[in-house]
Amino acid sequence: KTLVDETNSPKTAEELLATYIGQEEVLLKNLKKVKEIAPVVAEIKTLVSETNTPKTAEELIATYVGREEILLKNLKKMKLREDEIAPIIAEIKTLVDETNSPKTAEELLATYIGREEILLKNLKKMKLREDEIAPIIAEIKTLVDETDTPKTAE
Repeated sequence: KTLVDETNSPKTAEELLATYIGQEEVLLKNLKKVKEIAPVVAEIKTLVSETNTPKTAEELIATYVGREEILLKNLKKMKLREDEIAPIIAEIKTLVDETNSPKTAEELLATYIGREEILLKNLKKMKLREDEIAPIIAEIKTLVDETDTPKTAE
């Protein structure tokens, strides 16, 4: 009965024993296995809440029945990757705002999934180019204004 309580089984000990009549050893083995993976399941649920997974913890656990350790390993990798990429994404968002990009940061990030470093490099080049030509554009606008040129500088 203690194992049933420890595993948070939706059924009572009596219900489980009634279901497993003659197979009590199998029931005991299954309950011990559920108890052993309980900490893994708890960590999986925590990681799912901390990462940007497309599925819920319950859906992932159901998909990885018997392979919870593999799921946990994959979620840890995903969390590490998200933590590493967070400052890059923040810099990308800043550069998109500064460069007046025709696409939003979200659109660009969706296009460059897994290649965020390349996107950052491209945006830095774009920003550098804009910074280099900004004085030239300003001078052109000034000259247009001073000479009363009939066409605008844009």
